[in-house]
Amino acid sequence: IDCREDLARRLSGVGSTHDLDAAIGRARNAGIPVYAIGLGRQATQKVSSEGFDEVKLRRMAAETGGKYYHAPGSAELKQLYSALSTTMQKEYVLTYRSPRPTYDGTRRNIVVNIQQDSGPGVTTRGKYLEQHLVNVRSDPRLFLAFFLPLLLLLVAPVVKKGNKETRKQGDKEGVAGAPVVAAARPAAPVVPGGWGVPPAPALLPPAQLQPAPLDAAAPPASAGGAADALPPARLTARFPLGPGEMSIGRAPDNTIVISDPSVALHHACIAEQGGRYVVRDLSNGQTHVSLRGDPTQERPTSTNALRDGSTIRFGQVKSVLRQPAGGAGVRLEIPFALKDIVTIGRDPLNHIVVNSPQLALRQAEVRQEAGRWVVCDVGGGGGVRVSFSGDPAQARPVQGRNALKTGSMFYVGDVAFELQA
Repeated sequence: IDCREDLARRLSGVGSTHDLDAAIGRARNAGIPVYAIGLGRQATQKVSSEGFDEVKLRRMAAETGGKYYHAPGSAELKQLYSALSTTMQKEYVLTYRSPRPTYDGTRRNIVVNIQQDSGPGVTTRGKYLEQHLVNVRSDPRLFLAFFLPLLLLLVAPVVKKGNKETRKQGDKEGVAGAPVVAAARPAAPVVPGGWGVPPAPALLPPAQLQPAPLDAAAPPASAGGAADALPPARLTARFPLGPGEMSIGRAPDNTIVISDPSVALHHACIAEQGGRYVVRDLSNGQTHVSLRGDPTQERPTSTNALRDGSTIRFGQVKSVLRQPAGGAGVRLEIPFALKDIVTIGRDPLNHIVVNSPQLALRQAEVRQEAGRWVVCDVGGGGGVRVSFSGDPAQARPVQGRNALKTGSMFYVGDVAFELQA
């Protein structure tokens, strides 16, 4: 039977006869995502025996639909292979027969529902563009062959008219002693009733394209396009902490997945011990803790008790433990800088990963529209809830998309997100 084939190759990159653009182009044409792994330490200047070029590996992974990983040593490389193998084995390829088997060139939607014996099912959506019966592919040379003659036909009358005006002006200026008199502008004609014909009104600029209406729960968006600059903002994710041990790292099998190159595949774990939470480092000293939340008192740790307000830094990613009185609602807060588009879902390729089987691979997007931030439920199935005011009691499912303001809250699975200035 047909099955997925994955190829792992170890390449030095030195002495290659193809440049980076050619390699990326061939991979994209073949539909092959490249999962690039930098083994060892990064080079300071260029690819050599002393290190690897991390910038090029990141670019290759991003432009082919794959992902970049860094494995400082053989132990982490083994863990990474195991994690990737587990992720790939969980993928499914589904084929189906369309109820409308015609090549009509229409856009078609696909909805896949997976029912489970225990717990809610999983729903994901997608779309594709069906081809026409006859597919005409464009050729730049053919375009130029037709466009250039049309352009000449349009420009020729304008050039000819300009030459005539230049000759007339030269004839007037060339007559010795003949003054040039400006012609008087004729008055507007008078129509019965004594009213003059008013001048033609100035043309108004064409109406700007407006995005589709936002959710009714939010105030209407102000006029403006995508060029409206928004002040810097961040999205704080609140990951709930349970009574059991929770692992944190870059690998997709962690409880909390942080897609940052400074975070180890399995960086640390947090567990409750004797009524308080304790963090244990798994990354050879790359976990730093400040018990009181004072950055000047941050120290590397192997095992450290935590309390409300303690800060934990995983590599370069900072987080804060929140432990309200009574023990309910314990969470780990991690701020993320907002970009043009931030994706959220259970796929490790998202900017923010939420490990929940009930969510779509890409469940939510946060992006700019009409000078404000909006959250979109791209995965459907009611997987995103929003409270424009920030009151959790007012959270409701997102219908398409919903505007956000500073202090607004939305929920993807069991993770809460707050928009902060």
